[in-house]
Amino acid sequence: MFTGLRNGELVALQISDVDTSTGILSVKRAEQRYKENGKTIYTIGEPKTEDSKNPIVLPPAALYYYEMIRKYDEDHGYKGWLLQDEKGRTHTYDMDKAIRRLCEIAGIPVRSMHKCRKTTASILIDDLGWDKEAVKNYMRHADYSTTERAYHYSRRSQMERYEQADQFAKFWGRITSLDKI
Repeated sequence: MFTGLRNGELVALQISDVDTSTGILSVKRAEQRYKENGKTIYTIGEPKTEDSKNPIVLPPAALYYYEMIRKYDEDHGYKGWLLQDEKGRTHTYDMDKAIRRLCEIAGIPVRSMHKCRKTTASILIDDLGWDKEAVKNYMRHADYSTTERAYHYSRRSQMERYEQADQFAKFWGRITSLDKI
């Protein structure tokens, strides 16, 4: 939510993809899935577009959570992938389950990772007044028509959006350990 990353890009991050001295995240790969003989296969490949490879300047909150995750990985002996557990690399379906669980715990409407990305773009347009070029760049789309087709202006009241955002922020403030997620 702090970065505009796609779910597949998020789960393909390695610890080394973040330069903490500059606060720059480099998107070098993404999880892709396809069906083969009725079975879903997950692989790591190139990001969706060339614009997806544009570096992301991480805000302080994202750097804070990166450090929290990196420390958790270090404490548990995990190396390489940023998001992993004892079974290995986290997959897109794991992230969707986690974000849905977090929404339930926070008491806000349940959203998928993709819906969170869409909501972020809508907030940037609706509430923060970002111009088309800034939103296109933040979402790392090749052109604004992609952003315009994929994201709509929010139909909820501004107060309802702020209340949900405030509720989610308060929830994150209560989390002191990744073990709680």
